[in-house]
Amino acid sequence: MERIGQDMDALQKKMETFIKNNGRLNEQNEKTEAEEAAEERKKWTNRLYKAGIGRRYHACTFQNIERKGLPDSKLLKSHYAIAKEYAKNFKTHKAKGQGLIFAGPVGRMKTTMAVAIAQEIMKEYNRAYFITMPELMDSLLQNNLSQEVRTRTKETDLLILDDMGAEYQNDWVLNAVDAIISKRYNELLPVIITTNKTPEEMNQRYMARIFDRLKHANRLLIEAGESLRKNEELSQ
Repeated sequence: MERIGQDMDALQKKMETFIKNNGRLNEQNEKTEAEEAAEERKKWTNRLYKAGIGRRYHACTFQNIERKGLPDSKLLKSHYAIAKEYAKNFKTHKAKGQGLIFAGPVGRMKTTMAVAIAQEIMKEYNRAYFITMPELMDSLLQNNLSQEVRTRTKETDLLILDDMGAEYQNDWVLNAVDAIISKRYNELLPVIITTNKTPEEMNQRYMARIFDRLKHANRLLIEAGESLRKNEELSQ
């Protein structure tokens, strides 16, 4: 009986040790999963920065937009549906060189929808590049635009030119814009443009050839209404 008791004590100790070790193993697994998730988030954040998407726009995804809810605007909801369809069928649109132009007043989610498209297509390992027109033109004028950026504006799968029409205007700038648009137009590489200008203002501001190519290759979505920037996260 004494031997049996000793055996039972030994077995209980082994069970306690097993449970303790198993608990530690589970903690290690949970920690590993958390570390892996953190690493994946870090990699994604780095991809966004490399795509020119600044921190302000990292939360601009279709999921976040829908979680917060779209503003009560039939026109905006229609444009949102078009943007989402574009991202979903990007392969088809890209093959045809088709892009989008988000035009209209400030604060109507034009940039938000453009960045949401970029983030969605990047999940499928498409290359996207986002740059504001003032930033692009200032860099060109100062002749400090890196070769990488020059290449990406002309070769990336999807180029987003944000705030077109806000850049300084002269013949040199027009030629630089023409070179980028023409290169992508000829290579069937899509462009998404956001602008506060009306089509008429765009036509007057840029050479007829530039705007004609933009209209031919891009679907024009004209927003209307007051700024939504009281809800800043969704109203760029």
